[in-house]
Amino acid sequence: MYKMRKRFTFSLFFIFSLISNVFSQVNKPIVQNISAKLLDTNKIEITWSIPEKFNATNLFIYRNVKPFSTVEQLYQLKPIAKLTPNSNVYVDNVSNFRTYYYLVLASISKDELYDVILPSVNATIKGVKITKQNEKSDSNNILLEKNYAPGVMRELPLPYLGNISDLTKKPNKLNKNVIEAGKSLELKTRQTKNKKLSPYYFEEDLVTPLGGDDYFLFEILSNSFIKENYANSITEFQDFLSVNRSESTTNRAVFYLGQALYYSENYRHAISMFLFVEDVYPALSRKWINSSLDFYKIQN
Repeated sequence: MYKMRKRFTFSLFFIFSLISNVFSQVNKPIVQNISAKLLDTNKIEITWSIPEKFNATNLFIYRNVKPFSTVEQLYQLKPIAKLTPNSNVYVDNVSNFRTYYYLVLASISKDELYDVILPSVNATIKGVKITKQNEKSDSNNILLEKNYAPGVMRELPLPYLGNISDLTKKPNKLNKNVIEAGKSLELKTRQTKNKKLSPYYFEEDLVTPLGGDDYFLFEILSNSFIKENYANSITEFQDFLSVNRSESTTNRAVFYLGQALYYSENYRHAISMFLFVEDVYPALSRKWINSSLDFYKIQN
């Protein structure tokens, strides 16, 4: 009888201990439901949820190129961010083309880190892959083309693809038929006194923008183009187009560059610029192309 009571008492103690241990783990400062996804170009968004009765002083974000599984891995790294204990999202800016994994840990005092790693709970098990910039895909693992909200400045200009040709490069030699046609065109031009077109401004550039690519373009227009300093305008437009810009701003800048070349009597390259955006501004481009041809004089 005594042995049965002893066994019963031991069983109750074991059950209560087990229950207590389970509840104590629930109340431990461990974030839950961690997830990571590609947000935009080189930005990765990490999210998690905070359980009830979450008692922590700070949260620390860790990043690795392989999944987190051991504490030894943890102490070979430094946290990439320190957040308040009620935070549930962090955006990481990365620069290398790698696959990244994340871990979120809490500190329970000023110097004590609660270093419990639970895959899929507070550590990601699926990596976010960074590939070549500006690839388009629906997958969270591949970079999407980067866009900027109105008024948002870019972090770092990216190299442009070089669609704008070198304006200092000597033109190729033309065949005899083209030269004869040019002479005929030149004769007609001399016989008809053509008047140059007035500068054209797009509606987007008539007011001062809040920031971003539009603001830089507006500055070039204000500081050089409007003041008819076309030589300086050409240099500034070329510098502006030497880095990757939004499609709309790029098209307008190319058209302004064409105008600056037109007023500098560099009609050959002006025509090239207008042809570059002819699909975007068909009627407007043809008007300026025709006027450039009227003034274009071909050298023998």
